[in-house]
Parts: sequence; C-alpha cells; structure tokens
Amino acid sequence: MAAIRAITDSGRRYHRDWVARAYGPALAKLSPVTRRRKLAQLTAVTDLGTWRLLRRELGLGLVQTTAAIRELVEACLP
Repeated sequence: MAAIRAITDSGRRYHRDWVARAYGPALAKLSPVTRRRKLAQLTAVTDLGTWRLLRRELGLGLVQTTAAIRELVEACLP
C-alpha cells in the first residue's frame, strides 16, 4: 500500500509541477493569491479524473471531451 501511495503522490506532484510550468507564464502578472487559485483550478481541470468523468461517466465523445477541457482551461486563464 505504501508503494502505491508513493507512486500516486509522485504523479500528483508531477502534474502540479507541469501545470505550473505550462501555464505559469500566462499567470505571471497575477497577484500571488490569484495565481495560486488559478493554478489550483488548472490542476483540477487538466487532471485525468476530469477527463474520465467527461469521457466515460458523462459519455462525451473524444472531440467533445477535448473541447470541454479546452474551454475549462481557457476559462481559468486571464
């Protein structure tokens, strides 16, 4: 169980770091409080769980799932 937790924790850290690298420049001019909130939002909407929810549980097709996530990301950006 500890090994699985270590792997999933590592994956979460990697994803958060990726979001900060990918979207950090777009958020650089925001206040620290707003930037932190926006990075949290972007982390949530780009999470695999969001994709799974839209695609598998809510039945959106590939194109619609991609569009939905793109729209969510764009809504988080200044």
